[in-house]
Formats: sequence, structure tokens, C-alpha cells
Amino acid sequence: MAVKSFKTFEEDSNILDDLESLGIEKHKGWIVCTMGYYDSEAGAEIHGVVARNIPEACQMILSEMAFSEEAIEEAKKVEDFSDLSDIIENEMGFGARHWLIEVYDDLKPRKSESVSLLIDWTNPVMAVKDLKYLFSNVDDIMLKSYGPK
Repeated sequence: MAVKSFKTFEEDSNILDDLESLGIEKHKGWIVCTMGYYDSEAGAEIHGVVARNIPEACQMILSEMAFSEEAIEEAKKVEDFSDLSDIIENEMGFGARHWLIEVYDDLKPRKSESVSLLIDWTNPVMAVKDLKYLFSNVDDIMLKSYGPK
């Protein structure tokens, strides 16, 4: 039997499916778009996230946004990304509003490692490059969302 390299292992969907059947979660990808309002200032963020599950992805986003350890711990209990907005509002206090605008899922990570990247959406060329760095099928997702009907 030939020894498989790690690169071959990452690209072998049969092996990855076997791991999932054993209860070992493989990494998934999401693009998470949010908008917030605090003290009369509004802002929007786009996060490219590769993680094993949604709670881990939320923890990474909160960590990237420099939230407290308590908020990051609370993210372990989330069931979907809409809970992320509640954690952010609770952490920021009165006068803060935070909305989940859009979540793109079914993204295929290029690497099996957890990472969260804040996407600079003010520079569209770099935003696309960053997303393509993280996900191999980002073109398919964008065409499905914004392509010709």
C-alpha cells in the first residue's frame, strides 16, 4: 500500500467522509457579513471563516474583534450565526445594535486549519483575492448569489 502525502489526504473526499462518519469534524467555510451601530457610528464587516463548526467560527470572529474572554466563552453555546449578534450587543451594552446581514456557506476551505480573516470590502480586488485564498469555490458561490439569473 502506497503512503499518501498530506496534500493527497486533504484532497481525498473518501477519507474525509470516513473521518466525519467517525465523529471527527472536518473544516467548513463561511463568509459572514455583519453591520453594527454604536454611539451614532455605523460600520460593516465581512469575515471569511474556516472552522470545524459554527461555535468555533463565532469564537474566532469575536476574538478577531477583540471582545472579552467571557463573550468568547459564551460563543461556545451558539447554534447559528444569528446568536453572534446577540453576544456582540450584550457585550457592547446600551445603544449598540448589531445585525447579521448575510451568511454564505458551502464554501470549500483550501486548507484544513481554523482561520478567520477580516475582509477589506472597501477594496474589491483585494477582497476577492483574500476570499480566493481561503476558499476554492468562492467563484461558484458568488455566481450563484450574484450571477445572471
